[in-house]
Amino acid sequence: QRVASVLLRLGGKLGEKRGQDLLLQLPLSRQALAAMPGSTTETVSRVMSRCVEDGMIKSGRKWGTIRDADRLEEMVKRGAVY
Repeated sequence: QRVASVLLRLGGKLGEKRGQDLLLQLPLSRQALAAMPGSTTETVSRVMSRCVEDGMIKSGRKWGTIRDADRLEEMVKRGAVY
């Protein structure tokens, strides 16, 4: 939930709209992403992997794409733990 919230905030502030996707061209490490919500790198890795598998996000070395912001928002609202 916290990781999804950070992704949505970053997307809202720094994301570039690409069709239905929101592109984040940031070289964010798992460590840096974990520090933002006060999480662990293991948790971030697990959440990111599941979000990728579920098609909500895509990620690379220096970029990330939010593919389904609505599902991420729903995850945050429900307090879903991934």
